[in-house]
Amino acid sequence: QGTPTSVYTTNPAVNAESYDWKLEPASAGTIEGSQTTGTVTWDPTFFGTAEVSVRSVNSCNVSLYSDPIDITIYGNPIVNLGNDTTILQTETLVLDAGNPGMNYLWSTGDTNQTITVGYTGNLSDTYWVEINNNGCMGNDTIIVSFADPVGIPERFGDITLMIAPNPNKGQFNMELTSGKKATLSLSLINSLGSTVYQKEKLTFSGKHTLKINIKHLSDGMYTLVIFDNKQVFSKKIIVQKYPGYESREKAVMLPAAFFIYLLLILSNLF
Repeated sequence: QGTPTSVYTTNPAVNAESYDWKLEPASAGTIEGSQTTGTVTWDPTFFGTAEVSVRSVNSCNVSLYSDPIDITIYGNPIVNLGNDTTILQTETLVLDAGNPGMNYLWSTGDTNQTITVGYTGNLSDTYWVEINNNGCMGNDTIIVSFADPVGIPERFGDITLMIAPNPNKGQFNMELTSGKKATLSLSLINSLGSTVYQKEKLTFSGKHTLKINIKHLSDGMYTLVIFDNKQVFSKKIIVQKYPGYESREKAVMLPAAFFIYLLLILSNLF
């Protein structure tokens, strides 16, 4: 909006003893001054067009108000891209900066009011937009995460497994396929190395789907560890139930004591 006050002047009128200044609408603020200078104190909540006019006054008469001058007050655009969100890797999302007719600059380089975003290989992407309204600026940022809709087949010895969705909202499926009878155990480990979910001696053959519900856990990054009597497999699991957790590619460091504990399990499990 600029400075909170503005000063306006008029040429002296013949025989004028004083001047009467007027600001319309009244919601625009107040105007003071009884001479050739009028000072407007703007209401900080007012945006739009206001008019300033003046008339001359003496002891005998009052003139008509002058033709008004128009003043346009611009405000900082209010931008809301919405809460951080998660979509499937097969989906796209339209981001709308609102405020039609203003100037836009997106983090992608686009200059339109809306952009369409989708999966490009990252677990999440951050998008921002800046809006310029005649020098008054507004901006917002959103993080869009991308969940695997079907899972990517991975090998664990003679077993094929798929985990989906990942990231997830605290619930995901683990599909296991084996051509022969198999027995394995699994644990879910948080970033502090604590076991927060465990299932031991799961025996199956053919295709088996395990539904894992960890909605009671906080958002964050976990490590799923699957093991039998021969080998260990680990995979990162991201829980994002609420907006604001940014899934990032980073290593999850587990205490050495955990691996000693795991070796003890393997040596006594079967």
